[in-house]
Amino acid sequence: MSSRVPVIVPAAGGISDELRALTGASARGLVPIDGRPMVDSVLGTVAAAETTGDVVVVCGPGSELLEYVGDRAVASGGETFLDTLLTGLEALGRPEHVVLVNVDLPLLTPEALDHFCSEGLQSGASIVYPIIRKDVCERAFPGGKRLYVRLRDGVFTGGNLSLLSRRFIETEGKRLSEAFSGRKSPLRLCRMLGWSFVLRLLLGSLTVADIARRAEQAMAAPVHVVDSPY
Repeated sequence: MSSRVPVIVPAAGGISDELRALTGASARGLVPIDGRPMVDSVLGTVAAAETTGDVVVVCGPGSELLEYVGDRAVASGGETFLDTLLTGLEALGRPEHVVLVNVDLPLLTPEALDHFCSEGLQSGASIVYPIIRKDVCERAFPGGKRLYVRLRDGVFTGGNLSLLSRRFIETEGKRLSEAFSGRKSPLRLCRMLGWSFVLRLLLGSLTVADIARRAEQAMAAPVHVVDSPY
C-alpha cells in the first residue's frame, strides 16, 4: 500500500440562503475566510501533508467551483452522498483507500491530517473516523460551539475527516449514505443504531470501544476510531 492516500473533497452540497447573502458566495467552498475561498485552504493543507497524494474536489453540476478549482474538480454523477464518493473514487483511479476532507475545514492543519491518515492506514480498518476530547477542542477554540457526547472514557466531539476503503464504498456504501443522510435526524439514527443503544449513549454509560463495535455492526465493516490530539 502506498504511504500517500488519495483525497476526495466532497463539495456537492448546497449553500444556505443566509450564508449566500452574507458572503456573496455561490458555493460553500467559495466562502471567503481571511480573504481566500475555503477550498484554497483545504487544498493547501492536503498539498502540504506528507501522507496525502492526488486530490479531487467533487462538485455539484454547474457549480462555480468546477471552473475555480480547474482540473482537480469533477461534477458529481448523482445527487446522493454515495454518488459523490463513487464519482471521486473513479476520478482517482479507484485506489484501495481514500480520505474524505470536507470542503469547509479552513483550519485543518497538515499535522492533524498526517496524524489521522497514519493511524488510519496502520489500523487496516475499512472505516476510520476521528474524535476529539472536549478539553483539547476548547484549548484551541475557547467558547466555540460544538456538539459533545459524554462517554465513560471522557467527553468527545466528532471530527470532519474519514478514511474509507474502496471495497467498503463499492459494496456497502449505501449503509454509509443512509447514515450520512440521517445524521441530523435523531429518529432515523435511533432506528439505525437501536433504541437501547441510544439510551445507553444518553446516559453516558458507553465507551468509545462500544460505539466502534456498534458502528461495525451497522456498517458491516471494520471500524477504527482515532483519538486525535489536534
